[in-house]
Amino acid sequence: MLMIEASKSAFYRGSAVAACLAAAGLVSGTSASAQLSQPWTWCVNKEKASPDVQIKGCTSVIGSGKETPKNLSVAYNNRGNGYRTKGDNDRAIADYNESIRLDPNYAYPYNGRGNAYRARGENDRAIADYSQSIRLDAKYASPHNGRANSYRDKYGGVPAKMFGTFGSPTRSTNSVLTKFADDVLLMFAASAPV
Repeated sequence: MLMIEASKSAFYRGSAVAACLAAAGLVSGTSASAQLSQPWTWCVNKEKASPDVQIKGCTSVIGSGKETPKNLSVAYNNRGNGYRTKGDNDRAIADYNESIRLDPNYAYPYNGRGNAYRARGENDRAIADYSQSIRLDAKYASPHNGRANSYRDKYGGVPAKMFGTFGSPTRSTNSVLTKFADDVLLMFAASAPV
């Protein structure tokens, strides 16, 4: 079971890297590694190097003065991921903010910022960012998972606690439960093989 989860996790990370590169227009029909400079290779972190290496690569890309706004958005997003991995959520949020400013239609930084807000216990802000990420790319599974987890965190870990004393949902909690269930179903649908 653990091996399957690890394989799924690696698959999703690889898919996310490919999607980032495709969205940024950094790859063509040839292999990605042949097309990327060393700083970009570190920034996309396909080799799963330390977050410090990823941050260094992205910082170099950002400071180069050679990138388009769309590519800079990817670099800021990826550097935010490095900071978030290190637990520096304030710096991660600052980078996600800049990524969103440069490309407001890029779903990944909303998800990353949602993860950082969730780590800080700011579930309402996390839910808003996950929801925006889902609006931009409904097939991207991570924000569905994050939003469902944020709802779980917000309501004490067990959706049944939202029901009140007599076990029947109120109108407002029924809406939350519907979103929670939708996220769980969409997360699995988005990750299913085609």
